[in-house]
Amino acid sequence: MRRTVILAIVALTFLLFAGTTAEARKWTDNTGQFSVEATAIEIRDDKVLLMREDGKVSQVSITRLSKADQEYLAVLKQLQGTWHVTSAMANGQLVPKEFWEKKHVITGNNVVVTQHSGETILLEIEIYPAKAPKQIDAVAQVEDKAIFIHGIYAVDSNELKLCFGQPGKSRPGEFSTKEGDMQSLAVLKRVPREAAKGPSTPGSQAPPVDPSSQGSAPQ
Repeated sequence: MRRTVILAIVALTFLLFAGTTAEARKWTDNTGQFSVEATAIEIRDDKVLLMREDGKVSQVSITRLSKADQEYLAVLKQLQGTWHVTSAMANGQLVPKEFWEKKHVITGNNVVVTQHSGETILLEIEIYPAKAPKQIDAVAQVEDKAIFIHGIYAVDSNELKLCFGQPGKSRPGEFSTKEGDMQSLAVLKRVPREAAKGPSTPGSQAPPVDPSSQGSAPQ
């Protein structure tokens, strides 16, 4: 029974997986003439930092993006900040605290997880807020194999609820888990901005921005 629970814990993407790489999103400017495949690495007030597949970073004014991209960023912005897991279940059973008591800092599509040891791991996520319930995906690199994890999420100002299916399997339809379903469910609470301040987390700093791209539309 314990082995089954541990296997289900693997589906708690935010808690355990390292080295994830999500697919880049296609961003389009408000004229519809320019687009770029990139990942959001930071949202700065009225601007967003986009990392292209070649590793270059562009700073783009959000108002210069398409309406769909602006709406996407408005929802993604709700996830930004520091979160602490307060409870977790997997395969219908409570997960031991040592597995989930970690800090998660979400910046853009990146998640930096800080463990008790101080070690940090970087995750990448993609969200689909137009779905009901809202959907969230990640790609995990485990022993040189890419494993896709499909989940759903719900967020308000101070609480983030996540439910993931078994890696490589179907997406959960509701926020629940029972014995045998290999699903996981976690609740995270937002850490107030002042309480979250402290030494910078390794890997959480955004790469330098390409000066020539600042304020420009996606190319």
